[in-house]
Amino acid sequence: MIVFFAPRPYEFHYELPIIKKTGGLLLTTSPWVGKKAEQNKIEWMYGGLKELQRYNDGESKIILARHIRRLPQKAKCVQIFHGLIEKNYTYEKIHFKSQYSIFFWISYLLENSPIKKLSPLNKESPFHFIENKMRDRYELICVPGPYAERKLDENGLLKEGKWIRAGVPKLDKLKRGKAKNEILYAPTWGKLSSIPYSLKIFEIAREYGIDIVFKPHPLVIEYNQFSNILKKLSIYDAIFVDAYEDATKYMPSSLALITDYSSVGVEYLAIDRPIILLHFKEAKGKAEKLLRKAAEVIKKPEQIEKAIEKIIDGKDEKKKERGELRKLFFYSLDGKASDRVAEAILKL
Repeated sequence: MIVFFAPRPYEFHYELPIIKKTGGLLLTTSPWVGKKAEQNKIEWMYGGLKELQRYNDGESKIILARHIRRLPQKAKCVQIFHGLIEKNYTYEKIHFKSQYSIFFWISYLLENSPIKKLSPLNKESPFHFIENKMRDRYELICVPGPYAERKLDENGLLKEGKWIRAGVPKLDKLKRGKAKNEILYAPTWGKLSSIPYSLKIFEIAREYGIDIVFKPHPLVIEYNQFSNILKKLSIYDAIFVDAYEDATKYMPSSLALITDYSSVGVEYLAIDRPIILLHFKEAKGKAEKLLRKAAEVIKKPEQIEKAIEKIIDGKDEKKKERGELRKLFFYSLDGKASDRVAEAILKL
């Protein structure tokens, strides 16, 4: 029995092409995912980590997009690293520094004390075996590209016979189409989100006769001011996309992408059209710093209009840089990533 675990809607998009090729049961706590599974004729059951325990036998393969916390000990765990955001490359640190982890306060206190060398995150620590145990939980790691391979290898995650060069299954059907008179705006959530400046983007687009396809991150809907902002945006003639939908659906026909600190920015490299990054606040991620080299970086709201003008005028100054990044982030965009992952899973 192969059990795919997608508790959140945005994880479903990464697993969908794999499920279609391997078969198996989809376990989820999201009604939205359940509905989409039915539309795609995929067998599914409502349930979370507690329900997952019933599949605790040697034959089960659990497919995850994010974490392995509290999974059945006998389950074979597969990580489909889409490799687009920095935290996926250092996932073991998330476990230790997560508020849900029993090691959170231990790690926090030790990391900020004179006896830092005792921290489980320190490779010289006698307690480092905890971290190694978490690394050993995966039977298969599917790596998207050279950059991810290097980062995962640095963290000791790539063990012989337990990883493959896969590509990104989610992007298998992504093909560049004829551009319409529209720009895809896909902001992230949290403190780095550009949502507070979204009104300005819509105003500029209206002034230049450009349509906006607004696809926010699913967690944006929890943003305190989002409902008020959405009411203000509703007066504009734009395409408002369900936050749970897959942003790649709207990439092929867009003139360009406007985003901030979202993994959508790297996915859009496959389309090879201009990217505008609204980086009003600094972030430490190395992948994000790389992406800035291949995009128009906006640090002040008043710079947005000039960037949109360039798109309308057909100026594309970062094409070469985008090409270089595609080779760095993706092994291949041949449309067969899901085949490679499915084949490896079925051999477990």
